[in-house]
Amino acid sequence: MGAFVPTISRLIRNVPGPELRDYFTGFGMMFPDPVNWDGGSGEIIEPILKAVEALTEIERERIRLGSVDIHLRARTAPTRLIAALKLQSVLS
Repeated sequence: MGAFVPTISRLIRNVPGPELRDYFTGFGMMFPDPVNWDGGSGEIIEPILKAVEALTEIERERIRLGSVDIHLRARTAPTRLIAALKLQSVLS
């Protein structure tokens, strides 16, 4: 899981909670602990990482690649970050 943490941390820092919720639930993730999607990244990261740890390696890689794709799209057009995130969850 080590390579996943920087990618997901970057995503959590840059994307509002409600869009993160849509992104992760779009992958069918279940969260064993409640997530305060309206909280700051400090409140969100721990339950997300715990849920990711419960995934198979293939599922984690799928989420990691989606996160990288969103990050790359946002770097080329920062104002379109949310649009890129929504597109990714539609394509998942």
